[in-house]
Amino acid sequence: MASQYKYSSVGDSTKGYIETFGLPWKELKKKYNIDQVDMFKMNIEGSEIAVLDSIEDFSKIKRFAIECHDFRADRGHGDHFRTKKHVIETLEKNGYTVTESNKLGVKGEEWADHWIRAERIS
Repeated sequence: MASQYKYSSVGDSTKGYIETFGLPWKELKKKYNIDQVDMFKMNIEGSEIAVLDSIEDFSKIKRFAIECHDFRADRGHGDHFRTKKHVIETLEKNGYTVTESNKLGVKGEEWADHWIRAERIS
């Protein structure tokens, strides 16, 4: 798996990559015997949909904090960054109460307006 070496390089193939270790969610859970997750935090530059769509059993995850990057799509960096609507719909469909950061009073920074928090009360 390859990752760009710093945030400013994301989306610019001329700035270089480094090799990183990564596993799909299903394999990670199995390898580390993960049965319950209290907080699942994601800041993965447009890959939120792929991860959420790979989760087979949301009942084992209590909370999410996910940064979506729609602001990057708005800047012209590519539509693959436009994930916020899908993230919210997926979480709500799976029984979470979703709160967007801009509704928590965090305003003024465009990235701050794209954090999604979700919690399952059970």
